[in-house]
Amino acid sequence: MRGVSPVWQDTPAYYFWIDKAPCVYSLEFSGASRESRLGVEFVDCETLVRAFPFRNSDLYNCFSDIEKKALNGPFFDGSNTPRVECLEKLDKNLFIISRIEWQYPESGLWNIFALNALDSSITRGDFRPDDSQLSQGPTVNSILRKIPSWRISLPLFDMLNSLYALYSRTKPQRVRLTAEPGFEYVSSSADEIQLVENKSVQSLNLTTFFGSDPGSENIAHQPHSCVAKARDSEQAIFDLTFNPRDVCDYGFEVPSYENKMGQHWWTISDVQFDSLMTCPCGCNHD
Repeated sequence: MRGVSPVWQDTPAYYFWIDKAPCVYSLEFSGASRESRLGVEFVDCETLVRAFPFRNSDLYNCFSDIEKKALNGPFFDGSNTPRVECLEKLDKNLFIISRIEWQYPESGLWNIFALNALDSSITRGDFRPDDSQLSQGPTVNSILRKIPSWRISLPLFDMLNSLYALYSRTKPQRVRLTAEPGFEYVSSSADEIQLVENKSVQSLNLTTFFGSDPGSENIAHQPHSCVAKARDSEQAIFDLTFNPRDVCDYGFEVPSYENKMGQHWWTISDVQFDSLMTCPCGCNHD
């Protein structure tokens, strides 16, 4: 990771710059609710993931003309993020590629992170050719936007899991990837967005479960038995359970699964960092 910065707005949000990523990421809080399942109460927070592609990247051409125009206009600065004074002017529906959920009980005994993304996020324009007012619009059913949302979102999700593993000094107990039939967005002539089933698109969910006491039989310690409940339409691609106590620092190798899982999720929690600073200000006083 190259850097992280808070976004100066009323809604909690952060920008992330990640090495070798084709974009700058924005993670913005979009809502929270209290849930109860099998007698376990927890908070479910949802965040929106936005991607601001670099103009020299292949990803840039995947975005809509409206988003490209915004990137090349006065809304963005040299950091490839929106200018503070332009945040309110920028359409909140632009640049969204996925969402990430965070679930946790008030006890803090476990945490669940879930990435929800389409493998290909497609937006089409469904304009009526016989409407003269729309004669300057796109052709019928033309693709306005086609983004590999799943692939682009993975680096951010990997980094967030690594940061949590480091901060909490815990390892995942379980990692699960599921898929179900996807959809595409259709923009109508009335500027309305509709969801239309598309069987060639997959809706993917990658979930990581962190717990403070993997050996406990108490249901409050076992989130995967009470919170994660698969839907009938879901297909499990992989579902792996681990005992973090048995994971050796360097002897454990995470199955690659096309790089969907990060090695750091299991190893970074045991890494010891020795600061070279001798005082809080960072100066090396004798």
